Amino acid sequence: MKISLVRRKPLLNNNEAISESFTVIPALAMVLIGFTIFSIIIASAYTTFDYHHDIINKFDGAQDILEKISSPNSPVTEDGSLFKLKDFNSIEAKEFFNQLLNKYQCYGYNFTIKLTFENRIYWIFNPQSSDIILTNTYACTKIVSIVINDIQIVPGSLTVIFWIQHTKQ
Repeated sequence: MKISLVRRKPLLNNNEAISESFTVIPALAMVLIGFTIFSIIIASAYTTFDYHHDIINKFDGAQDILEKISSPNSPVTEDGSLFKLKDFNSIEAKEFFNQLLNKYQCYGYNFTIKLTFENRIYWIFNPQSSDIILTNTYACTKIVSIVINDIQIVPGSLTVIFWIQHTKQ
């Protein structure tokens, strides 16, 4: 058995060699750029979904309050859509509204109720102007009938304005 030793030429003097040293780097860069763009699109979709989900939850909070106020068991309504104006000033109604307010304030939420009819506005829990940030309010409205007295019933709207209460530091 004969072993032959082949002497190789040094690489610096070899003109026959083919160099493929950096051809993978542009392809790798394209893959990484594509993955980065894909990650940004997924993150953007998630944050958009999360933002809209949060807004819908706050609108649901306003809708929940409106449903509780206009339920047949509420002290200010008879059948859910017929409101007696004098009942809004009763002690039972004020206790009912305070219970609702306390329930939501313990979670950092606040709300006010606006009854509108015949170009008049009747507020329950009139908000302080420094308490509401206009970009962070959510409202829900329901068309109702308002009993002014035994003879007069007028159309109106009941609106719940809902916002996050910011603590002052």
